Amino acid sequence: MRVTYNEEQRFIETSIIGLLDMEAVERGLVEMNTVMDRYDCRQVLYDLTQAELGLETHEIYFIPKLLKESGNMIVKRAVIFSPDDEQDMAFFETVAANQGLTVQIFTERKAALDWLLA
Repeated sequence: MRVTYNEEQRFIETSIIGLLDMEAVERGLVEMNTVMDRYDCRQVLYDLTQAELGLETHEIYFIPKLLKESGNMIVKRAVIFSPDDEQDMAFFETVAANQGLTVQIFTERKAALDWLLA
């Protein structure tokens, strides 16, 4: 997992290559919070196009709760994913919205950035 800050456009990008399981989610959340605090940035682009989802449905359901508990309620999140993962990502988007989080899913980077930076 790589977390970087785009100074020009003022957003954080997290790229995940390989297995995305709960351990990776929890580690990434710690790193993400550090970068958000360092740059006082609350716009995040998650690039999961090269990730292999290793999450069970109940784990996907739990992720928005983790985000809320870590104090990330005011973060705007755009998630880019592989079309193969559409069902899991749509479920995540719905659960996140039901938890009061601002999340949108996309299969194209441009659309994700347009929404995130609007």
